[in-house]
Amino acid sequence: GAVARQIRSAQQDAAQVQEVEQASASSPHQATSPREDQGDIAAPNPVPGYRIVEITLPDDSLAAGTKLGDHRWPAGYQPVSLLRNRHLRSPDPHLVMRPGDRIALLTPEPS
Repeated sequence: GAVARQIRSAQQDAAQVQEVEQASASSPHQATSPREDQGDIAAPNPVPGYRIVEITLPDDSLAAGTKLGDHRWPAGYQPVSLLRNRHLRSPDPHLVMRPGDRIALLTPEPS
């Protein structure tokens, strides 16, 4: 049962990532398109009605070299952590993003 729940959660996250990619494609101010990290299992919901979506900045990301606080995330998305070289960091708005950074975003559950 636990494995099935994780698979369903990962499928839901994939759908959410696709929504983010579509939203970012329509926004000229979006610096990069979030991508699903194919090998990860979704984290449990931290707050009812919300969930965590994780993106990994690709090597060719336009967001690389910009500050986390300067990036325009889709409406309702809030960075909650950044993982770099196996070190978890708080979402400091002055932190400069790099390729390979994994950013966890808190977002409302789709209705």
